[in-house]
Amino acid sequence: MNKTSHPCDGASHHCDTQERLLDAAEHLFATEGIAETSLRAITAEADANIASVNYHFGSKEALFQAVIARRLGPINDERLGLLAAAEADAGEAPPTLEAVIEAFVRPIIRLRHDSSHGEHFMRLMGRVHTEPGEWTLRALEEFRESFQRFAEVFARILPELSEEERLWRMFFLIGVTAHTAAADFKLQHLAGDRCPPTDIETTSRRLVSFAVAGFRAPVPSEDGENS
Repeated sequence: MNKTSHPCDGASHHCDTQERLLDAAEHLFATEGIAETSLRAITAEADANIASVNYHFGSKEALFQAVIARRLGPINDERLGLLAAAEADAGEAPPTLEAVIEAFVRPIIRLRHDSSHGEHFMRLMGRVHTEPGEWTLRALEEFRESFQRFAEVFARILPELSEEERLWRMFFLIGVTAHTAAADFKLQHLAGDRCPPTDIETTSRRLVSFAVAGFRAPVPSEDGENS
């Protein structure tokens, strides 16, 4: 059983230590790998000791889960807030597909562009989505409530699609969003000055346009023909 993170409600140096541990763990998990990163490496970068990890988190896994929750919690809150606003704007009708997809992608793109830690966290989330193991599966639980809420709204907007088809398209949306946020620099490497870095608005607009087309694409039949 993982220990709950010790709250930062005591002396300021305890809070500072906890934040340094979270920052160091986020950086090293992202750049070195989740399994490959040792607590000694984390504490060395954080200028802390193993006892401080035990005090604030209890274990390496609990520290890892706290790193995920620290970023995904606000992202999920922002996503759900944008989704609620889109529903309110639509009144009795379902919100537009564009508004729902933008509510999903914008918080991630904003984090990547606005936060000094955004690049590290998005690289870490790439590992969460691709590396096997119980830790990464448990990390995805932080996303479950938000995922289910968006699934309900997509069902209202796209009732002509089966639930299975909608869920697959949501899965593709997660992938393209995570890749765009984590690896946009690779496009500049491949394309050079033909694709200069873009701002939040431009990246979000392009991503939403691409994803909307994917959600509205015909359903392929088993023989490969579009239905």
